[in-house]
Amino acid sequence: MCADALLDEAGTVPPPGDARLTLGLDVGGTKTALLLLDAAGSVVGMHRIPTEPECGAAHAMDAAAAEARREFGVEMDRVDAVGVAVAGQVGSGGVLVGAPNLGWDGADLRGEAERAFGLPAAILNDVRAAAWAEWRYGAGRGVDDLVVVFVGTGVG
Repeated sequence: MCADALLDEAGTVPPPGDARLTLGLDVGGTKTALLLLDAAGSVVGMHRIPTEPECGAAHAMDAAAAEARREFGVEMDRVDAVGVAVAGQVGSGGVLVGAPNLGWDGADLRGEAERAFGLPAAILNDVRAAAWAEWRYGAGRGVDDLVVVFVGTGVG
């Protein structure tokens, strides 16, 4: 969910304490980062857990949901949606069509995230998500053309 969608009916950001939050997950082959974000896209809380890809996508989403509730507590009551950036190619409806570092090809990641968190979820390739974030909030703000290259376990 884009941060812009968190504005109230008057088009303003609700006051602190009432403001809605978004939970972002960065799911990689070894770790999953959990990020609690405010309406401006600023990180309110961050935590990391092992991904354990061999246990499957459902386990990874269940573990992330349990850890988010433990780590962020009552703040999770203010979360409207979950955004999942994943190290893999995402097809129609949030189904993974290629995730070599995870082995979750064919997994309905959006369905698993929505089930585990009980919230609407959006699924996006991690490099695409990072490029959008840089364009919207980072070094790419205000430019028409932007290239983002990720070098890690693979190159994206």
